[in-house]
Amino acid sequence: MTRTLRGDTLSRLSAEVFGLVAGIGAGLLTARWLGPSGKGIYASLTLLASLAVQGSVLGLGESLIVLTADGKRQLRAAFSTTLTAVLVSSALGGALALLAARWQFGSDWERVALPALIMAVGVPVSVLTQTVSLALNAVGQVRESSHANIVTIAVTTATLAAALVAFEFGVPGALAAGVLGSIVGAAYAGRRLGRRVSWRLAVDKDYLRSALRFGVVLQLSALFMMAAARADLLLVLNLLGSAEAGFYSVALTVGLTTTMASNALAYASFPRVAGADSSAAGAEVHRLTRLTSAFALVMAGGLAVVQPILIPFLFGRDFQPAVVPAVVLLIGGVPAATQWVLCRLAAARSHPGIAVASFSSSLVVMLLLDLVLIPTLGLAGAAVASGLSSLVGLLLAVVLLGRTPTLRMGLLDVVPRMSDFAALAAVAKSVVGGWRLRRGN
Repeated sequence: MTRTLRGDTLSRLSAEVFGLVAGIGAGLLTARWLGPSGKGIYASLTLLASLAVQGSVLGLGESLIVLTADGKRQLRAAFSTTLTAVLVSSALGGALALLAARWQFGSDWERVALPALIMAVGVPVSVLTQTVSLALNAVGQVRESSHANIVTIAVTTATLAAALVAFEFGVPGALAAGVLGSIVGAAYAGRRLGRRVSWRLAVDKDYLRSALRFGVVLQLSALFMMAAARADLLLVLNLLGSAEAGFYSVALTVGLTTTMASNALAYASFPRVAGADSSAAGAEVHRLTRLTSAFALVMAGGLAVVQPILIPFLFGRDFQPAVVPAVVLLIGGVPAATQWVLCRLAAARSHPGIAVASFSSSLVVMLLLDLVLIPTLGLAGAAVASGLSSLVGLLLAVVLLGRTPTLRMGLLDVVPRMSDFAALAAVAKSVVGGWRLRRGN
């Protein structure tokens, strides 16, 4: 792993960890200061906002990275078109989210109208922040985009605490905190991006058609991935009840930590792989995929050992039933992490359809296995179904990549070698050494 990629990955991993910690804090704040009813309204509106944002970004940020990586398209003009498109799509997405909130809350609309309006305003702001951050990646500033993410999270969390605890602004204040955080994050990223792009609103129809063909497919894969990671919770709720769903939600939170490093590596390496020469791209994808598998194995093994102690300590002894599914999900997170990185890197080489096929197959397999394994094995069955579905999706991605002319992926190319573990050890040693040096100074 090169020094630049290592630094970019660690920066993104820091943002992922910071977001996880801040998310736990925000969950505690909203639960305590909003109460059950307010928490329910807040959760419903933030879910609507998340869906609207996911539907509005259209994958155009990633398209910007891939389609300008070869230098054939000018970044300035491409960004101008991207900015215009996402502002229009996100305005429409915010309006649709507002209409959905109006339909969902019905007779309670008078109480929810102001929070829903704030939620709708936040959709284009959040989409803008994501787009500008990805534009930073397109110019090789992955660390700056990670910093922008940290700034967004920090401002949102601090404002949320002030709005709820100090000023008692309730649900409107909690939602406004997210809007303010996104505004500050967008301003930070925009300042770092500066004059490298054109901020003038314009549309290059040829570029937009190409960007949408690529981006919409990639965004569809992200939606399938989100569903494959969380949809089994709804089946647990329906088949086993709310208490078991509570245990499984904790297990899912723990299990997904295996994929945090892979998310960071996929984010940091995406522009690098997109701009690589065709002759070198295959070897780079193979190497990064094996590194992901090695890292996921180390994380899963280390975290699985401590779960019998850690979960009861953090969540209380009542959550002991979450231990077994959490351990199974950690192990199943190894193919899931590898699947995510491999599919993202394939998309960086203009193969976004592989991600759609891989994650849609994982979703279908998981749901079918859940219907059989949850009634018979309970929470452990849901966890086993999740891991097996990720393995199926990974194998399908490998098979499909094996048919591409430049990547030529085989089953052994996802299996880590001793050199990959040695590379991880070198990275860990470098990080620890840097930390000790800064501490000494």
